[in-house]
Amino acid sequence: MVAEELHFHRAAARLNMSQPPLTHAIRKLEDELGVILIKRDKRVLGLTDAGRTFLEQARETLRQAEQAVTATRDVAAGRTGVVRLGYVGSALYGRLPTVIRQFRSTYPKVRLELREATTAAQIAALRDGELDAGVLIPPLTNAQDIAVTPFDHDRLCLALPRDHPLSRRSDLALTELADEPFVL
Repeated sequence: MVAEELHFHRAAARLNMSQPPLTHAIRKLEDELGVILIKRDKRVLGLTDAGRTFLEQARETLRQAEQAVTATRDVAAGRTGVVRLGYVGSALYGRLPTVIRQFRSTYPKVRLELREATTAAQIAALRDGELDAGVLIPPLTNAQDIAVTPFDHDRLCLALPRDHPLSRRSDLALTELADEPFVL
């Protein structure tokens, strides 16, 4: 305030304080720094070169402190940061691409890292803290520590030649296909 007003009394009034403590605080700051910040006579004449430098640096420090507060609040609220999402390749044929687009539109400052991986690899990465979430294919084995929420549904079908002995059946168990050649 003293730098802006170039007057101790007006600066003190803007700070809602009396002038003597402000003058004392400035002198104490100058003593701690070992430099003169303000050119004085019977009144403030201006800032010294050191005073101008200190003012610029102090303003930059305050600006950075405000940015730190904003960035911290943004991270805590999920508006910035990084989300590491694993997915099985087949998830790209469902609703995952739409969800990714919506997420990026809603949270443009959040970096979304996508990693294609098998279900087993994603479970290991979730446990190791290398992924934040994953789109997996159940059933999950040995994953009691992993919270699972339904995300999408795949409808799979079996295609057989018309003359295949199993083609007339409406329901088949996977075990009945154990000896059949597969094309995936």
